[in-house]
Amino acid sequence: NPVYAAQELLQQGIRVARGGGLLYIYDKDSGRYVPADERLNLLLITHLGDYWRPGRADAVTRYLFDVAPSLWEKPPIDRINCRNGILNVEAQTLERHSADYLSPIQIPVTWDAQAECPAIAKFISEVFPEDSNRLAYEIFGVATVPDSRFQMAMLLIGAGGNGKSVFLQ
Repeated sequence: NPVYAAQELLQQGIRVARGGGLLYIYDKDSGRYVPADERLNLLLITHLGDYWRPGRADAVTRYLFDVAPSLWEKPPIDRINCRNGILNVEAQTLERHSADYLSPIQIPVTWDAQAECPAIAKFISEVFPEDSNRLAYEIFGVATVPDSRFQMAMLLIGAGGNGKSVFLQ
């Protein structure tokens, strides 16, 4: 019974969500939702064993899709999913990854409150005027927030070879 098989998977802690017509499965190792394709097929082959058939697997997948919560259209603006956890922007604390964070989006950064990067600080001090150094960091911050409430436009001006493209990269 496909419904029974799907419910068993959910009872075993498999978390799914849907978005954009696709089914996603929560990847505990990465802390985000990933497209379910092959990962779910492997789970179904293992779970159904000798009873696995493409039609049965499709029926389980359809049931899971129908009962799955929807991924957020936009993640919360006060949280950022990082490699090592979910950053609470306001409290500047790191929370554990959770399947309740219904987003496939994660920035490829390990957050460390104590981290410093002398090379970036040196680059910014050499490329930006002294009174604009803080602005460079604000640009980085605005780029990580899934929201356009700041309604900013940024224009980097200057002769060629002065670091504009390097900064954007």
